[in-house]
Amino acid sequence: MLKQRVTLRHALLSVAFVLVFLLLNRPEVIVISRLGAVVWYPATGLALAILLGISPWYVFPVSFSVALAGILIYDQPILTFSGTVEALVGAGIYAAAAYALRGPLQIDLGLRRRRDVVLYISVTTAAALVSTGVGVVCLVADRAIHWNEFWQSASVWFLGDQIGLLGVAPFLLIHVFPWVRRQLSPEPLETDPQKRYSRKRTWSFWTLVELGAQICALLLSLWMLFGAPFLHFQVFFITFVPIIWIAMRQGVQRVVSGLLALNFGIVVALHFSTPTAVLLPEYGLLMFVVSATGLIVGSAVTERQRLAVELLQRSAELVDANTQMIAAKYKAEGASRIKSEFLANMSHEIRTPMNGIVGMTELVLDTELTHEQRDYLLILKSSGDSLLGVINDILDFSKVEAGKLELDPVEFSLQDMIGETLRGLALRAHEKDLELAYHVDPQLPDYIVGDSGRLRQVLVNLVGNAIKFTSQGEVVVRIQMDSCSNLELGLHFSVADTGIGIAAEKHSLVFEAFAQADGSTTRNHGGTGLGLAICSRLAGLMGGRVWLESTVGEGSTFHFTVVFNTAETQRTPRVPAQTAALVNLPVLLVDDNAANRQILVEITKSWGMNPTPVESGSAAMEAIHQAEASGPGFRIAVIDSHMPEMDGFQLAERIKQVPRLAGTIVMMMTADDRSGKAERRSGVGIAAYLQKPIRPSELLSAILIVLGQTSPGSGPGSVTRCSPPKTSLKLRILVAEDNPVNQRVVVRMLEKMGHLAAIAPNGREALSMLEAGTFDLVFMDVQMPEIGGLTATRKIRESEMQTGNRIPIIAMTAHAMKGDKERCLEAGMDAYISKPVTSQRIAETIAEVFHVEAQAQVISVSPPLPDAPPIWDRSKALERVDGDEPLLRELVEIFLKESPKQIASLQQAIETANLEEIERIAHNLKGELGYLGLPDAAQKAKDLEHLGHERILQPAADLFPTFEAGVSAVAAAMQDMLDERREPVDL
Repeated sequence: MLKQRVTLRHALLSVAFVLVFLLLNRPEVIVISRLGAVVWYPATGLALAILLGISPWYVFPVSFSVALAGILIYDQPILTFSGTVEALVGAGIYAAAAYALRGPLQIDLGLRRRRDVVLYISVTTAAALVSTGVGVVCLVADRAIHWNEFWQSASVWFLGDQIGLLGVAPFLLIHVFPWVRRQLSPEPLETDPQKRYSRKRTWSFWTLVELGAQICALLLSLWMLFGAPFLHFQVFFITFVPIIWIAMRQGVQRVVSGLLALNFGIVVALHFSTPTAVLLPEYGLLMFVVSATGLIVGSAVTERQRLAVELLQRSAELVDANTQMIAAKYKAEGASRIKSEFLANMSHEIRTPMNGIVGMTELVLDTELTHEQRDYLLILKSSGDSLLGVINDILDFSKVEAGKLELDPVEFSLQDMIGETLRGLALRAHEKDLELAYHVDPQLPDYIVGDSGRLRQVLVNLVGNAIKFTSQGEVVVRIQMDSCSNLELGLHFSVADTGIGIAAEKHSLVFEAFAQADGSTTRNHGGTGLGLAICSRLAGLMGGRVWLESTVGEGSTFHFTVVFNTAETQRTPRVPAQTAALVNLPVLLVDDNAANRQILVEITKSWGMNPTPVESGSAAMEAIHQAEASGPGFRIAVIDSHMPEMDGFQLAERIKQVPRLAGTIVMMMTADDRSGKAERRSGVGIAAYLQKPIRPSELLSAILIVLGQTSPGSGPGSVTRCSPPKTSLKLRILVAEDNPVNQRVVVRMLEKMGHLAAIAPNGREALSMLEAGTFDLVFMDVQMPEIGGLTATRKIRESEMQTGNRIPIIAMTAHAMKGDKERCLEAGMDAYISKPVTSQRIAETIAEVFHVEAQAQVISVSPPLPDAPPIWDRSKALERVDGDEPLLRELVEIFLKESPKQIASLQQAIETANLEEIERIAHNLKGELGYLGLPDAAQKAKDLEHLGHERILQPAADLFPTFEAGVSAVAAAMQDMLDERREPVDL
C-alpha cells in the first residue's frame, strides 16, 4: 500500500513538473518578449533541480516537457532537430550531470560546503556548455540561424541556461525539494543537523531590522544600476554588496533567496528600461558571476557555521563526558578508598593470626626438640615466611596495578633457596602421591645476588600450580644457565608436570589477571587466577619473561628466565676436598621415577662417582648380583622408600639378608618422614635417611658421613639452631596490645631476650602506666580500643615537651599497607614493625633504636615433651600453638578469665545498640576462638563482627544467644580440662 502511494506521488510530481515547466516557458512569464533568453530562463533551473534533487530518472519527463514546450509555445514541428534531438540530448546531458553530482562526486544537496558548490558550478557549467553546443547545432540544422550567428547564439543560450542553473536551481534544491523528497520517501528522513540548529533560532527585533536592510540594499543596488539619472556609467559591481552581505551573515540558505530576488529584479528592470542589445549579454554575464560568487561565499560561511554547530555539539558532548568523567573519578576514588580500607583490614585480619603462627613456631623452636620435629618446624617457618611474602604482595596489589613493585637484591645461596622452597611444598606433593624433584646445573655458582623473595614467590606459585593440577606422575624443576657475561648471570627455570595440560588457545590467557584456563563454574580446581599474572610481572622486573609449553592431557612446562648477578666471592668451594674419596665409587640408585633417577645420576656423576640407575627392587637385586659377580660390588645403595611391588624397606631387608652384601651401605629416600618410619628403618639397618626433594648438599654430606669422611655434626645436615637474639641491655618494656594472644607471644619473646615486659590492653591504660611507672621502651599497637596507638603516641610526645624526656616507641601493627610506616613515624614513633613479628626482627629493631648489636647463641637439642591425651578438641588447639602445652594452658586460662567479661560486654552492646562495640568485641573473640581450635565459634564471632561493621542490629541480636551458649559450653570443657590436668595437693 505504501509503495503504491509513493508511485502515485511520483506520477503527480511528474504532471506538476510538466505544467510548471510549460508555464515558465511562456514569454510573458519569463519576460523575454523584448529582451531575449539571456536574462532569464528559470525552466532550465527547474529541470536540473528535479533531476538532481529527486532522481536523474526524471530525464523522461524533462525531455517530454522540452519537446512539448517547443510544439505548444514556439510552434516547432515535432520532427525537427530542435524539437526532438535537442530535447532528448539536452535533457540527457543535464541528467548525466545530476547523476555525477549525486553519485561519484557525492555532493551535499543542501550546498552547505564550499567543495559541493564548486563541484556544482563546475559540472553544471560543463553541462551547459555541451547542451548549448548541441542546441545551437540543432538550430543551424533546422536553418533557424546561420553558421555566422553560431557564437552569438551560443553565448545567449549559455548565459540564459547558467542563470537558471545558478539563480533558480539552488533555491529549489535548498528550500523546495527537501520537502518534496520527504513526501516521496516511504520512511521518514532524518532531519539535517543544520536545519535543526536553524529552527532553534528565534526572530528577534534586530534580525528583522537586518532583513529589512538587506532588502533595501537589493532595491538600492537595482536603482543605482538602472534608475539613477545622475550616473553616466554602469556600476555593475554595486550588485555584489547586498549579495556578499547576505552570504557573509546568513550563508547559502539565505543567499539563494537573495540571488533569486536579484535576478528577478534585474529582469524586471531591464524590461522597463529597454537596454540596448549590446548591454544584454553584459547583464547576463553579471547575473552569472554574481550568482556563482554568492553561492561560493555563502557555502563557505555555511560550512563555517556547520563546523561551529558541530563544535558546539562536540563541546556539549565533551562537557557531558567531562561531567561523567568527574563523576566516575569521584566514584573511582571512592572505590579506591574502599579498596584501600579493605586491603588494610585484610592486612590486619591476616597478619594477626600469622603473628601467632610465626611467633609460636619461633617459640617452639626455642624448646627441646627432636631432629624430626625441628625439621618440621623449620619447614613450617620457611613456608610461613613464604606465605607472608605472598600475602604482602597480594594485599598491596595496588603496587602491581601501578607497576611499582620494587626489587630487593641480596646475596643468597641458590641451592639452599631452591631446596628450602621445594621442601616446603614436598608434603603437598606426597599427599597426592606425586614425585617432586629438582636439579640445579652444577656449572652455576653457589652464591648469586638478586631478589630471593621474588624468585621464591614465582617458584612457589608455579610449583604449587603444578601440584594442584597434577593427579599422578611428577613435578620436576630444573635450573640451568641461560647466559653469562661478566658478573651478570641469566638463569632459566622450568617447572614440568604430568598434569591435565592447557589448550593452546589458553596459553596467553593464563598470564592475564584473574584468568583461568578453565573458567567454567564446574571446574575442579579453584584459585583467583592472579598468581601467574604476578609471576609474569615479577619475571619481567627481574629482567626475564615467562612462557608456557603444554598439551592437553600430557602435562605442562612453565619456563621463566631471570637475570641476576654472580656474587663477587664464593663462600665455599663447589666440591669439597673430601669428594676425592668418591671418585669412581660405585653407587646403586633405585627409584621408580625416571626424572629422579636422571637427576641423581647427574648429581653423583658431577662428584666423580660411578652410578648405576635402576627402576625397581627386582632390577636392583639383579644389578647387585651382576656387580658382585664382576667386581667388588656397590659400596652405597640409595633407595627410594615408595616403589611398586617391592618398596625400599623390603629391598633393604633383602640386601641385609645376603651375608656377602652386609657391607653395602643403604641410604633411604622418602617424601614422608612422619612417625612409624623410624622404627621400620632402624630394623633393617638403614645408615642414613634423606627427605625428598633431596638437596645435593645434604646427599653429599650424608654420603661422606656414612663413609667416615666427616663427623656427623660437621656437615650441612647437622642440627643447630639459634635462640632468640639477645642484647646486652635489660630493658623494662611496655607492650600496648589489646589482643591476648599477641600479648602472650610478644611478652614471651621479650622475656626470652632477658627483658622485663608489662602489658597495657589499650591506649588509655598505656598512658596511665607510663605516668605511674618508668619504662625504657614502648611497643605500641596501632589499632586499639578507647585510644589508638597513633593518638596515644601523640599524647606521649606532647607531655614529653614539658618534661624534656623522650621514650622510644616502636609501632607494632598488622597494617602493612603503603604509607602506614610513614603515618607511624609522623605521629612520633621511632621505628616500625609489621605483624607477624619475629624474635629476630624485635631484637634488630631494639638494637637499632638503642644503637647496639644483637648477639646470637647456639644451644643443643633435647627430646620433646610428651603430648597430653586429647581433651574436647584439645589436639587441634595444641597444633595451633605448635605443641607448646604450657602456652596452651596459659591461653586457656586467659580465655576463661576474659571471655565472661567479653560476653557480658557484647550482650550489653547489643542491648544498647552499640554496633561499634559489637564489632570490636566480636573481632577480639574471633581471633581468640580461632587460636583455641574452635572454627565454628570463631565463624559466629566473625558473623557478629560483620553485622556490627555493617550496622545491622537485629540479626546480631538473633545470633547472640547461640553464640553465647557455644562459648559457655567451650568454657566448661576447657575448665574440665584444667581440673583434670591439675595435680592433687597433699594437705
